[in-house]
Amino acid sequence: MMDSMKAKARTVRNGRYFVKRGAIDWTSHDFASKPFALSLQIDDGSLLRTASVRGMKSARISMEMFAPLPKAQDVPEIDDGLLDELIDDAEAIVLDLVTARDSSDDPIVFRVDETGARFVEAHDISLLVQGIVVTFNVQY
Repeated sequence: MMDSMKAKARTVRNGRYFVKRGAIDWTSHDFASKPFALSLQIDDGSLLRTASVRGMKSARISMEMFAPLPKAQDVPEIDDGLLDELIDDAEAIVLDLVTARDSSDDPIVFRVDETGARFVEAHDISLLVQGIVVTFNVQY
């Protein structure tokens, strides 16, 4: 599941994202050479398959997506157009899971909980970056 998400994330907008499975240290990330970056993590998941979800496991996944604030401004300010792009890119990655298949042509996930998919804006003026943190639940 995570490999499928990494592969999709690397193709979004012609491969503009540096993609890492696991946390990125945003304080030391090189935004000059890799201006768009995305980290994928499993926040929590079910250890055992349960009858209550038809024998499936579940997981809560998070994506952190960051890019530099626009440099042309005297006082750096959040770029809503860029935030819209990040949200669109996150949506494309998540929705790809719905149709993704493994090598046996089985679904990679059985369900993405669309009602529980959320994002929050994130920014750090000291690092001059802005982004979003996306969380969503899957059954697999």
